[in-house]
Amino acid sequence: MLKKRKCGGTFFLLGTFLSAFEIALQTRADMGISMVAAPAYILSLKIPALSFGISECIVQCVLFLLCCLLIKKFVFGLLWSFFSAIPYAWVLDCMIDITGSIQPEAFMERMIVFLIGTVILSAGIAFYFRTNLPSQVYEMFVKVLADDKGWNINKVKIIYDWISCITAVLMSIIFFNALRGIGIGTIICTILNGPLIVCWGKWLDTNLKF
Repeated sequence: MLKKRKCGGTFFLLGTFLSAFEIALQTRADMGISMVAAPAYILSLKIPALSFGISECIVQCVLFLLCCLLIKKFVFGLLWSFFSAIPYAWVLDCMIDITGSIQPEAFMERMIVFLIGTVILSAGIAFYFRTNLPSQVYEMFVKVLADDKGWNINKVKIIYDWISCITAVLMSIIFFNALRGIGIGTIICTILNGPLIVCWGKWLDTNLKF
């Protein structure tokens, strides 16, 4: 067992970079991206003037307003989370540029890149859930809703992932009359993301103190 140590701030930053790197990898794999990021990605495809990062800010703003409506009160923690989405958007656009040289062509190569990204993403989200710092609205939406309603956060996350997946599919069909940014990888991520977050969470709770 690793020595327990307080490292919330460190893993907040790590979670930010890992999440952005993972989304960039999934984009390069071209098998469909994470169901959570898919709506923003599809929006950026529909409106080329919007970068992926800026589209993320727009979607997270909508989620912030939706969460306040669902719990019927203004959540300052979510407001800080929205502000944290701004530097994340910059990191994401940088990661998209940095990973530009990664161009897998064969199906197995693309699948490997995608799966690596999926594992990285689940780790980043697990880190976010265990800090008291303002993580992205995506994660805080789940945490605030689960806390307010007294629901299990892992179950809420899994349901949220599936709703995001359905939303992305509908957006893609409405905007393009076809699936864009959605593929077999999106379904795989929807199935694996929640369980992987639970596994990472158990390991983190056992070995680290936040």
